[in-house]
Amino acid sequence: MEYIIKGLEAQKTGDLFHDFVLNDAIFYIKKAQEALDEGLRNPEQWYRNEQINSSTFFNLFPQIYFTQQRFAAAYDNGSSQIPNFQKSNQ
Repeated sequence: MEYIIKGLEAQKTGDLFHDFVLNDAIFYIKKAQEALDEGLRNPEQWYRNEQINSSTFFNLFPQIYFTQQRFAAAYDNGSSQIPNFQKSNQ
């Protein structure tokens, strides 16, 4: 995979979008290499860790989504300040 990464690195042009695609591909190639190296060393542990990671993300995703929506709504309304998410005691 090292040769593939070197080949992709050599194709970079300095163009933001072109290089972004290459960097994205390089990231996933490295992730695949990690899965092969670490995962095959101890497949059961890799499986359990990935299950925990997936479950954690699944449980956190709604909170991440709604927080992002509140930030986006605040900025869409012209606010340049971070919204206050604390409940008022009124």
